[in-house]
Amino acid sequence: MNKQKRVLSNCIVSRWYRPPEIVLTQKHYDQAVDIWSMGCILAEMMYCTEEYNHDYNSIINNRYLFPGSSCFPISPCDEMKNQKGGEKEESMNIVSQNDQLIKILEIVGGQDERDLSFILDQGVIDYQKRIQKDIPKGSQLNKLFEKSNENLLNLLCEMLEFNPQFRPTAKECLKNPIFDDIRVPGLEKSAPYKINIDVDRNEYQFDYENLTNSNPAKSEKDVILYF
Repeated sequence: MNKQKRVLSNCIVSRWYRPPEIVLTQKHYDQAVDIWSMGCILAEMMYCTEEYNHDYNSIINNRYLFPGSSCFPISPCDEMKNQKGGEKEESMNIVSQNDQLIKILEIVGGQDERDLSFILDQGVIDYQKRIQKDIPKGSQLNKLFEKSNENLLNLLCEMLEFNPQFRPTAKECLKNPIFDDIRVPGLEKSAPYKINIDVDRNEYQFDYENLTNSNPAKSEKDVILYF
């Protein structure tokens, strides 16, 4: 059987929970995307624990780990969006200091060649290096959550690996000792086969960039994939 390589949309995941591979517009990704998003949620839960003694307003407003206000090039900053004509063409690389990639790097630190090995496009690698040139290497997670359980902190760091190839699977996450008291391994069952849904098939790929009034969607499925 010939298997076609899937080319996936990068317009997924709410911005603050969007992993580096999506931010950097990589077209091939997998379940590691969900592990990153779960790591972001885990960080919020840790921030809200009594060890950090935050008041209610702080919990509501400051618990988010990567609160970017833009995500170049998926959702560029207002300064870039407000440019007109030639100005826009000359300054396609305007990136806000609150860009999602910068917010991520400020926490997880600048990345080396090994960390960037999942990126297939040299232009994207060059862009990443320009963005991180003034950001020191080394994760800040240990400092941010120094009062947390060591096993829990280790799990968080593993889930928020910049390179998706280095993140654990959900099954591997469950092996962390933090879950020992609540797990019942005998009841944990994996699906005996890979589950596929129609929208994963190549025949349903849709060119959302060219959707206009003169080129309308041909079906409800096209509209769903567009949005």
